[in-house]
Amino acid sequence: MAMMPNAPLRYVIGVVRFPKVPRMERCVEQFLDAVRSDYPLPDEIETQSFDATVGPDGMQVRQSKAHLWQFASPDKQFAFLLGEELFALHTNSYVDHLDFVKRFGFGLKNL
Repeated sequence: MAMMPNAPLRYVIGVVRFPKVPRMERCVEQFLDAVRSDYPLPDEIETQSFDATVGPDGMQVRQSKAHLWQFASPDKQFAFLLGEELFALHTNSYVDHLDFVKRFGFGLKNL
């Protein structure tokens, strides 16, 4: 595939979901140690989400919180996200799928 220096994609995210891992924080330091050479900037993020279910009793809304850890490259153009139920790579500097897949594979291998 050709390189796309002016790619039409401004933001790309790849996600792998898995069953909930209790106490994911136990894995964070080991993962950071494994990827630190390329993704040395750690950060913690608290997220909120809302789930709406419509049924015979009307709409039921449930709020939940999640904890994510982010590990960014020095230029902050690529970052891994790690949560209790997901692993992701996101970027605002997408050039081609080969680079993205290589980086994603690096993260998965170290996870």
